[in-house]
This record gives sequence, C-alpha cells and structure tokens, in this order.
Amino acid sequence: IAIASRCPVVKRGMASADPFVSLKREVEESLREVSSAHNWTSRQIEDALQRMQWDVDMLEESIERVTGNAEKYGISQDEISRRREFVGGVRRKMTTIKADLTGGYAADRGGKQREDLLGTKREQDERARAKAQVSRENQDFMETEDQKQKLIIREQDDALDDLHLSVTRIGEMGLSIHTELKEQEVIVDELADRTDHAVNNMADVNREVQKMLKSKEGRKQLCLIISLIGALMVVTSLIFFLP
Repeated sequence: IAIASRCPVVKRGMASADPFVSLKREVEESLREVSSAHNWTSRQIEDALQRMQWDVDMLEESIERVTGNAEKYGISQDEISRRREFVGGVRRKMTTIKADLTGGYAADRGGKQREDLLGTKREQDERARAKAQVSRENQDFMETEDQKQKLIIREQDDALDDLHLSVTRIGEMGLSIHTELKEQEVIVDELADRTDHAVNNMADVNREVQKMLKSKEGRKQLCLIISLIGALMVVTSLIFFLP
C-alpha cells in the first residue's frame, strides 16, 4: 500500500518534491533490517527483498526522469552519478543477500533430506504400530456402531409388532362394540313398540272405564265387579286360613 501511494509522486514529476530522497531513506532502512535479520525466515527475507526491488526500480525511474530535465529539477550531473552509484550498490547487496539465502536454503534442504533418510527403524516401527492401532480402533468403532444400529432396528421392529397387535385389538374391540350397539338398538326398538302398544291399550281401558262410570249400568257393573272381587278374597282367605 505504501509503495502504491508513492508511485503517483514519481509519475507526476513535481518540481517541489524530489521522490528520490524519501525512497533512498526507506531503501537504506530496509537494507539495514534485512542485513541484521538473524531470526527472519526465508519467506520474510524474500518478501523484504521484493519490496526493496520495487523501491529500487522506482529510484531508477526517478533518475531517468531527472536525467532528461536536470536543469528543471536543479540537480547536477554529479548528483545524478552519485544516485546511480547508490542504486548500483544496493542492487549488488541485494544480489549477495539472495545468493546467501539460496545457499542457506539449499543447505537446510539437504540436511533435512539427510535427516529423513537417516530415520531409525524404531521410528518406522512405532509409526507402523500407531497406524495399526488406529486401524484397529476404527474397526472396533465400526463394529460397535454396526451392533448398535442392529439393536436399534430390532427394538424398532419389536415396537412396531407391539403397535400392530394393539391396533388389531382396538379394531376387534371396535367391531364388537359396533355389533353390540346394533343388537341393543334392535332391543330398544322392540321395547319402544311394546311400550307404545301398552300405552294404547291403557288408553282404551281408561276410555272404557270412563264410559262405565258415566252410565248407570256401568256403575252397577263396576260395583258388582268390586263385590265379586271382595267375595273372592274372602273365600280365598277361608280356604287358606281355616283348619
């Protein structure tokens, strides 16, 4: 981001600001950091050199722009020569750092390869045993999970069988209740018919009694019936109670 923000300064070529001075200061600071970076990784050094490469390229671009218009910027040819020498020296130092970095990387890589080739038989056996142990554990886990699944399926089958039996019993009970209700309905209908018949008979009897009470002959007949019933009761008493 910092490099991108510096690019417009160089391209505009403003007479009031010399980009070489600020870029030179940053390049010197970066070069000191890379040269004294003992704990940096190869990747960090490569990134720093790449940023320095961009700054050095911008320095050269600024020199070329000034060279064509030295009087406009008020810079002498001696100053331009010193700037070119500075850029050349920085490039040589960067080349040396890259060479050292490449050599160190190759040495580290070779040592790592030798260390890998010198791996002991014991380490290989331990890795093999660890791999076999993991394989056994995975196999045991799969078998355990398979047994659990089978048990769950069997329990579900048993539950479904019980549910089927329960539904069958409920259906049979419902059918029995339906049949019983039909039979009770027939009985209730017969009882209602008999009740209606009895009510009609009682109504006829009541009408006949009313007629008898209203007529003299009827009252005489009613008194005669009552007298006969009383005599019948007396005779019955005498038959059962006399010795």
